[in-house]
Amino acid sequence: MKKLFILILVLSAAAGVRAQDPYTLFEQANAAYKNDAFEEAAALYEKILSQGLESGEVYYNLGNCYYRLHRPGPARLNYERAAVFLEDDEALKQNLDLLIMTLPDQIAEPPRLFLARWWEALGAMMGPRTWGWLSLILFTLMIGGLSYYFYRKNRGRATSLFFIKLMMFLWLLSLIVWLQRLYLAETEKFAIVMDSSISVHAEPASEATELFILHEGTKVLMERKSGDWELVRLKDGKTGWLPVKSIEEI
Repeated sequence: MKKLFILILVLSAAAGVRAQDPYTLFEQANAAYKNDAFEEAAALYEKILSQGLESGEVYYNLGNCYYRLHRPGPARLNYERAAVFLEDDEALKQNLDLLIMTLPDQIAEPPRLFLARWWEALGAMMGPRTWGWLSLILFTLMIGGLSYYFYRKNRGRATSLFFIKLMMFLWLLSLIVWLQRLYLAETEKFAIVMDSSISVHAEPASEATELFILHEGTKVLMERKSGDWELVRLKDGKTGWLPVKSIEEI
């Protein structure tokens, strides 16, 4: 709760904010949270975000407020938004997992081949930025190995050749994972159900057949919009139409 994304300080100073600058609001929100005044803390964190300043810490703390207020929709929405900034934060992952376990909709993924599950688990080990840095480091090591290989005319060339091949393999693997994560981040848009419960329809109309019901906090993939309706997909493959006002994009 004590962390503050440094960008907030820089932007607030640049904007010349005085009366209620983000730093002051952040400290007030933290104090309110410590005193179990979760409604007040949430309002203050929301005020920071309303100024157009975003940080993983603010989203994370706001998610904690809504979690304590037993509002799973806003809690998950802000945890998921925090994950964009805090890619590898273990506390965030644990809180998000705990929240998901309490949701009414426990949606299981369909059985898949081991290789597909392994590949997805590999990509989920780290966020896109971390995969990008790892790819850069491995590439640098590979170039260093090549330089050493051509510098050493005789001794150590066999060892350096093995090292180069290993680094090249790991670099290509990390590069592919990184590019895939970037592609998915750009093309896949997710949302959180904000209504306590909502019927999913077969067509974008309230009189259309009701397929199933979703509850607050469920994460859905947004596929396409038609008027005031959004076609969504669950991770088990089910699809249907929801009113746009019942969900909020991450």
